[in-house]
Amino acid sequence: MKKKASSFKKCTLLIAFADLSSFLKHAAKCTDLELMAFLQSYYDFAGEIIEKAGGTVIKCIGDALLITFPESKADAGVKALIKLKIDGDKWLEKKKSPCRNNIKVHFGPVAVGEIGPDGGRRHDIIGNAVNTAAQIRSPGMAVTTQAFEALTPATKKLFLKYTPQITYNLIEK
Repeated sequence: MKKKASSFKKCTLLIAFADLSSFLKHAAKCTDLELMAFLQSYYDFAGEIIEKAGGTVIKCIGDALLITFPESKADAGVKALIKLKIDGDKWLEKKKSPCRNNIKVHFGPVAVGEIGPDGGRRHDIIGNAVNTAAQIRSPGMAVTTQAFEALTPATKKLFLKYTPQITYNLIEK
């Protein structure tokens, strides 16, 4: 088997995960085929918003989407993600779904390229910035400091600073 030379590159992107809260509750009331049709409909809805703003849906991961925007479109990307949060929640409500969008946004360097087994390579992103985006905790929409700093002053005004509560854990001996 002949190995192809790597065509990976490094770039800085706005990275977002959009996933559906209460998805298991929704899934429990559907057949597998109904659930798949529901997700496809949601992916089409979300994809249209993202693509119009110059973003890319990298992949669907169950009830979540991995989304990127080029560095030059970070502000437009966050505005599109706000639209996805607001309009998406209305869309979900109309569908009588208990689900709501949880959107987590980070900005940073990633490796980009076609990855996977021969014959099944797909465009993807890998890196610590992706992991950071995935680990943000928010019941709604949250952006990291790095993503916030990439925004215009007008877009920054749409967000409140949130500092999580500090707790102290017992040292187990």
